Amino acid sequence: MRVVVLGGTGQVGLALVPLLRQENEVVAPSRADLDLAQPGAQARVERLAPDLVVNAAAWTDVDAAERDEPGCLAVNAAGAGAVARACARLDAPLVHLSTDFVFSGELGRPYREDDATGPVNAYGRAKLAGEREVERAGATAFLLRTSWVYSLGRPSFVSRMIERARHAEELVAPDDQVGSPTSASALAEAIAALVRSLGPNPRARAARSAGLYHLAGRGAASRYELTCAIVEVLGARPGIRATRVRAAPATSFVTGAVRPRATALDCSRAERALGLLLPPWRSALDQVLAGARSSGHSGVA
Repeated sequence: MRVVVLGGTGQVGLALVPLLRQENEVVAPSRADLDLAQPGAQARVERLAPDLVVNAAAWTDVDAAERDEPGCLAVNAAGAGAVARACARLDAPLVHLSTDFVFSGELGRPYREDDATGPVNAYGRAKLAGEREVERAGATAFLLRTSWVYSLGRPSFVSRMIERARHAEELVAPDDQVGSPTSASALAEAIAALVRSLGPNPRARAARSAGLYHLAGRGAASRYELTCAIVEVLGARPGIRATRVRAAPATSFVTGAVRPRATALDCSRAERALGLLLPPWRSALDQVLAGARSSGHSGVA
């Protein structure tokens, strides 16, 4: 099966492409070869003649999106629509990644797929617009919302906290922002399992199970709890100075964009319908940090 992966150099794409290549022909064009913000993106996708497309490409800099909402919309909304229209024309299933930031964060419990959206920043508005573009295109699409994705190979909250832990004895993190921390590698494994389940001719099977799903690390944590776990796992490793974490309200941090308060995701629908269940966020974090130590990754001394 010929699978096109957009965003192959991002957090999820880097982990996903090697997994898919075990059983498929994978094409992962660079941004220079296929820029979703540019006219002609739909035609370029069509020329690649995919049997299935994974769109993991996105504008993910939340603060920069606040400064340039039109630019963010060009990638996350118009670009998503171009990919979905190409998939619809080719009758190729689409796996499209979205975000918990489409929600306001004020619900008071983990969000289900049918809960009302209400993004509070430009990034969330653009990703929600992208979801609607995908739906309007009429493609057979698995629209996967995820949350707080991290890896050590690309900038993320976790990698930034690790870097700060190398230089400061005390870290500070918000205790009033809650999400479902998601390992990029665990998410990639779930997406690869989804693609595998569709078989070498995915169109018929995809039509029976496509839809909107939440897929994130199991459970919920505040950024403070996540940072505490990072410091605990790093322990007394050489090069790590941090020994404690201080909680602070989100309003005490200067950011370009407001973040939603609590956007943990209820992922039970994906488990029931697709058999996909990511590991608990803490065990996934432990595995990522342990792997970094054993491989000598530069993010952890």
